Amino acid sequence: MLQLSDDHPINAANYSLQSVLAKTKHSNEAWAMIDYLAHSGANKEYLKMTGKPTALRINIADQKKIPELAPFASQLLTAENWYRGKDFSATNKAIQDMFHEWVQPVSDEKVLQYHKDVLDRAAGKINQTF
Repeated sequence: MLQLSDDHPINAANYSLQSVLAKTKHSNEAWAMIDYLAHSGANKEYLKMTGKPTALRINIADQKKIPELAPFASQLLTAENWYRGKDFSATNKAIQDMFHEWVQPVSDEKVLQYHKDVLDRAAGKINQTF
């Protein structure tokens, strides 16, 4: 990701969390399974098969050697959760819409204003979810 400061890089995190419902009959077993998948050899196998970046520091160096994962692995330790709103799916749609609008053909003399308007529309949609 492009950075405003080389001294203090910040990257946006995108992650999933595993959880266990409080009302489940087998919460101990479910938590044990999550713990096993997160801290055993199964974790490396899962990452290898899915091509996803690791959540464990111990795997970062290995993932930096994989060309497809290197950009993500190198940003893991500076990633921050940026969204603190109430409707992530609406925010995600606003960002997708922004990307689709951004690449639309526009005349050279109007491109700067067009891109500003695209960003303003996306920001407005995202702000509505806070």
